[in-house]
Amino acid sequence: MKVKEIMERVPTTNSGYAIAYINDALQELQFLIEDNMMAGIETLVADQRYYGFPADMEVLKSVLIKDTENDKYVRIQRLQYVESDESDNS
Repeated sequence: MKVKEIMERVPTTNSGYAIAYINDALQELQFLIEDNMMAGIETLVADQRYYGFPADMEVLKSVLIKDTENDKYVRIQRLQYVESDESDNS
């Protein structure tokens, strides 16, 4: 959609105000989407299957493991469904 079309829908004739409002809206959308991400590191323990998450976590975006040979992080594929038994929570 072009600025002229937005100005016709609003209706306004001042292009400066319309562009300023559009820029404000885009900045607000950018603030709401991905800017507030945080990363954390968890040490893996042998024979431990489940790990706790921070209380303020909303969405887990990805899990990475460090490849020591190449000194790079490799993404672990997300599991869609994990079946759990009470015996696993020891």
